Amino acid sequence: MSKSKFIPTQEEQHVELPLYDASYPHALRWRGSVLNRIALQIIGVMLWATLITLLADLVEERLFIATSVITLMGVVTSLLLVFRTNTAYDRFWEGRRIWSQAVQNIRILARHIWVMVPEARPEDLLEKQSVINLLTAFSISTKHYLRAEYGAEYRDLHQYVAHIPKYCTPTSIEPMADPTHDKRHRRRASLEAKHFPMNAASSNLPLEILVYINSYIRLLRKRNTIDPPVASTMENALVALTDCLTGFERILRTPIPLAYSIHLAQCIWIFCLALPFQLISGLGYITIPVTALVAFTFLGIKSIGEEIENPFGYDTNDLPLDEFCRVIRREVETITSQKAPKLETWALDAINPSHIPPHVSVHEEVRLAATTVLERQLTQSVQQGAPRA
Repeated sequence: MSKSKFIPTQEEQHVELPLYDASYPHALRWRGSVLNRIALQIIGVMLWATLITLLADLVEERLFIATSVITLMGVVTSLLLVFRTNTAYDRFWEGRRIWSQAVQNIRILARHIWVMVPEARPEDLLEKQSVINLLTAFSISTKHYLRAEYGAEYRDLHQYVAHIPKYCTPTSIEPMADPTHDKRHRRRASLEAKHFPMNAASSNLPLEILVYINSYIRLLRKRNTIDPPVASTMENALVALTDCLTGFERILRTPIPLAYSIHLAQCIWIFCLALPFQLISGLGYITIPVTALVAFTFLGIKSIGEEIENPFGYDTNDLPLDEFCRVIRREVETITSQKAPKLETWALDAINPSHIPPHVSVHEEVRLAATTVLERQLTQSVQQGAPRA
């Protein structure tokens, strides 16, 4: 497949300029913060506070609200923010925990397939390599699947699944409602309509990959190639990967109730818009920066909760799924870069430090190892040169 036919991911279409130096302290950083998301809102609050401050100088009536009202509103809004942030972080941490479980089971399967499955036929090595590559494909396809990037035509994925027949299984993370109300969703819908075939948006490629891996384990059982305990371990790891995929979908399909998010936003804005009426009598024009600072605090916490609620996207604070997939790919490539090790190739070698008594010095250890190797080579030479009886 030519390079031009690959589907660009949302990340590849977005060019992000370096906005801060990594050596800067956190308080001076821009990227990774939510300032770009709340800047216009803070400016709006500042304009409102400026308007109220100017009106207080122009009119004779006292424009203020009792302190107890604002205090009570602040307490209630703070409690709502705490609950919102904790709930969002629980979802973020749950996504990371499930991904760790997926990595663990991928490692178990890769290790068992590469080491425990014998190579009695020339085709066995190819079968093992193909199935282990599917484990890498599972992690990459899961990443795209969670980002609503359906199909297999991606640069990092296509090479692993190009040989698999395409068939569709229904996805469980399709939008429950019309997603075109949001600019980001409109962009995603436009991308899917432009690049994906009609059946791609309803494919569950990670589940399809697990089906192929399961068929390989079933074939090993049928051939009696592996022991039943090994087969059970591999099947349990495969079941765990299915559980991980379902857990990812649960996070995506269980958003925080919309009514709660709306009510929290309304409370924050009521508090921020009412705050200048309380501060104007005592602070005067200082009311403007103080109100902006309070708005920055409340709106920033709210925005953080909204950003980490779905930890699988492209936001700066989302889980680095691309790096996670690269780690899995490198580990799998390291495992399969050479054949499964045999005990005699490393445990029985003369330079194994376990053969040297612990009281022997390093120099003596090296000398003894070299002597042993020379003696072994000499013995082999004598045996090979000896005449046969």
